[in-house]
Parts: sequence; C-alpha cells; structure tokens
Amino acid sequence: LQKLGQVLARNRHLQPSLRTALSELENSIHDVKAEDIHAIIVEQLGRRMQTFAVEVEPNIVAEASVSAVMRFTWRNPGSRTRERGVFKVLKPYVSAYFAEDMELLQRLAEHLELKHDQYGFAAHVLSDTFSEVRQLMQHEVDFSREQATLLRAFDLYRSVAGVRIPRLIAPLCGTHITAMTEEPGVKVTDAVDGASTWRREVVADQLIDNLIAIPLFAADRNSMFHADPHAGNLLYDERSGEAVILDWALTEQLTYEQRRHLVLLFVMIALRDSARVCGEIQAMCEDGFSDENQQIIRGCVTHFIDQLPFTRLPGSMDAIDLMDRIALAGVPF
Repeated sequence: LQKLGQVLARNRHLQPSLRTALSELENSIHDVKAEDIHAIIVEQLGRRMQTFAVEVEPNIVAEASVSAVMRFTWRNPGSRTRERGVFKVLKPYVSAYFAEDMELLQRLAEHLELKHDQYGFAAHVLSDTFSEVRQLMQHEVDFSREQATLLRAFDLYRSVAGVRIPRLIAPLCGTHITAMTEEPGVKVTDAVDGASTWRREVVADQLIDNLIAIPLFAADRNSMFHADPHAGNLLYDERSGEAVILDWALTEQLTYEQRRHLVLLFVMIALRDSARVCGEIQAMCEDGFSDENQQIIRGCVTHFIDQLPFTRLPGSMDAIDLMDRIALAGVPF
C-alpha cells in the first residue's frame, strides 16, 4: 500500500489534498525503531564494524516501503580520512510478512478479476499486472541483486555530466544491508518549489535526459532503466546543479530492438501512419501477430488516430497513451 501511494501521489487527476497526503509516503514513513535497525547492522557486519572502524549515527535519516536509512562514517583503508556513507537496511518485519502481502495481492487480483467488465479491462489484464507487481516487489527485498544493479548504474552514469549515482561500499554490504556513499541533495520537488519557470524546466530537462534519454539511446544491446522514479528517489544538489538518482532496487531492461521499435512508433504516430503504427506495436507485444491481437491493435489504432485533432501534432505521450489502451484491451507487452 505504501508503494501504491508513492506512485499515485503524482497523479494530477487526484484532488490536491489527497495528492499532498500521499506524497508524505515518499519520505515520511515512520514504522520502525532506530535501535532495531542499528542491531541489524551490527549483526550483519560483525567484526567488520571494528575492522573498518564503523560509527553509526543514532537516528534514522529516511524510511521507505521496505527499508530504513542510517548515516555512518568509516575508515577506508585507501583513504587518510574517515569517509561518510549510508546504510540502507531491510526492515525487520518485512521478511516475516512479505509472503502474506504477496498472497493478499494475489487474492485482490482474483477478486477484481471477477468484475473486469465493470472496470473495462480484458479478463487476464489484472492478474498479469498483479503478477508483475509481485515480481517487482520481490526484487525490492533482494539486496544482493540491488547491490549488483547499483554497480552497473554507477558505471552507466560515471561519465555523464549533471547526474550522480551513489557508489557502492562493498566491504560493508550484507544480505539485508546495502552500504553506499552519502550524496548531498534535497528532494527534487522541494528544490523547484517556488522556483522560476526557467529553473523548473532546467531540472526537468536533466531528469528526462538521465532517466529516459540515456537508457533509450544507449548503444548496448540491453539497456537498464530505473523503474521506480518517484520524487522520494530523486534528489537535487543545488550547490553542484546535479541530479542524484537513489534506490536502484527496481530496474528493468529494454533490448536494442525494443527501443528501436519504440522510437519508430513515436515517429509514425506523428505521421499518423496507421499501418506502420500497428507494425511497431505488434513488434513490441509478446504475441502481437496472433489474429486476435492484430484485430485489437488495428481497432485501437484506427480509433485513436481518427480521434486526433488535425490541428495538433501527436507526440510521445500520445504513443504511450495508445499502448496503455491496447494493454488494457488484453494485448500483453
């Protein structure tokens, strides 16, 4: 429910008072004690606490859905001075209740599935969506996977100007804790609150470049992208003018071919080329060339383009809106 609230908090269709309340879930979760988190750190690190002269600050800096963050300093053997870092620690109750949460999600999906006609979804859409959500939540509690992902993200953005990724501190990591460098900055929405239009556009450009353009136009055959970019995971360093991207537990990959078809879809939407739009969407679907799915895609594309005003040039968000409609009609991507 916390994760759901974080996602919905930025939905502009909700009432402002509800959005404000939900946005507190991005940084204002308080359901664990600092001494419990400290105990997990001591248990996980053992003798490494003395080996690296680790000193943990007494208070929790931030809490997320499944983890809490505490600052620390340590003695890096390759450095003459003490270095600062943060521990991201799996909350103690998460492991105990995670299986129950996943079971409740599955039962909710089955309940909603019985009423799919009322919601305007195809029969299997909800169960497939909930299965994907469960898989992503499993990734979020897999700290070893996140640590490997953080290393990849750091390498990906190492030479990119205007963005910083925390650096993994491997000697101080464990199965339930991830140690990384502390990166200064404020929540990105706070950084632009009350700022000029020009300032807001500059920061928005940085986020689009780093979160969308870099993964989309990467030269690698498989490109990793951040799959949980809510405002609580995005900081802005006002001193250096850099965006800081946190929490790489939820990531996915797009192949070169998937990205190529996506870019071509944007172009063909702008040209209102129905046949090519259908072709690019079919290429991105799991079974886009089956007779049933082709019929759904053709029908959605024709209706979508017919509704577009001739005076407006359709853009990338129109393409995403179209793909959403096709997915809700039952075509799996």
